[in-house]
Amino acid sequence: MTNGLHPHPSKTYITRALAAYAIHCHPVLPVVYINNPKAACSTVKASLWSYFDEKTGRQTYAPGRSIHMKSGEPFLSNLLDEARRERKKMVQKPFFSIARNPYSRLLSAYYHKILAGDPPVLDWFCERFFMRREKISGENIPLSLFLKMLNCDDPLLLNAHFRPQSVNLMLPYANLDFLGHVENMTATKDFLSDHGITPVTANVSAPNYLDGVIRQMDATCANLLRSLYQSDFTGLGYDPNAGIFDPPSGRPLPGEGLRNMIVEDRFEDRHLAPELSFIQKLQATPDSRSKLALAVGTKHAHKNRNILRTVHALFVREGEVERAKQIWDYYCHCLTDHLRHVEDPSIIDRDAVDSATAC
Repeated sequence: MTNGLHPHPSKTYITRALAAYAIHCHPVLPVVYINNPKAACSTVKASLWSYFDEKTGRQTYAPGRSIHMKSGEPFLSNLLDEARRERKKMVQKPFFSIARNPYSRLLSAYYHKILAGDPPVLDWFCERFFMRREKISGENIPLSLFLKMLNCDDPLLLNAHFRPQSVNLMLPYANLDFLGHVENMTATKDFLSDHGITPVTANVSAPNYLDGVIRQMDATCANLLRSLYQSDFTGLGYDPNAGIFDPPSGRPLPGEGLRNMIVEDRFEDRHLAPELSFIQKLQATPDSRSKLALAVGTKHAHKNRNILRTVHALFVREGEVERAKQIWDYYCHCLTDHLRHVEDPSIIDRDAVDSATAC
């Protein structure tokens, strides 16, 4: 136990889809990178891409091509789609990633992706939380409101820039051979150099670019952030009582199992969050009567909207009208719970709310 928090997340959100998204690798590359957005991921990918081009004698890193696209080169689109023998070869390589102080990571993501209006991420935010894009500003969506919104959602379904790092890094299963930190990029550069990879200059902005956002970090915001990223502070060794830009004060907690999951292409585990265990059992159940019994016998107290919709559809199909209504009402509550924190109703896209909650 550290700082009174649990050593690992009480819920494990690892899924096949998450692994497919996070794992960046290629037979040419000497390492396997686990992607963690807003933690020097552009720096790492650029370094790996440069290595790939050098080794293959090609120029695949063309201007205008997004460094974050996985298209087969220099990163396999999905390692899990490769043959088992290829997966076995890949897991023999060192696995690594980079973590970042949860405070500075969230502040940077909020500043760059929401306030500065990064189109793909801002579009996700507006669609998911029923916000009017033209109304987004630091005044209408202050940091406190933004954190309250995130705390109302399912961690697995948050955009990767705001998702807990413990989820992105698939803790505690990842068993990383090296975990760098944004606060000390020298160690990461040394790791890359040791594997023949020439590091590019770390793209870490100076703290003063966040001055306006930092001033919003009052006790309420700090408590909301600690609640949302509890597993990051403990699992990655950061002290929630330290400074916003402080490096970790402890060692990351160990874990294992990801390599076997990749080789076997099996991501079922008894430590999964209950809602993920349920949906896996439901998908594996052959007949409708047994599916219904499983759904009826399960407490659906999570906020995973996709699973709630699946359960609702099952109840409707099986004629369970009252249960269908109850699950739909709860689904709509999960959709709109964050709106109770909104003080300016003009920023809410009411048409989107009505469309999403119409049964």
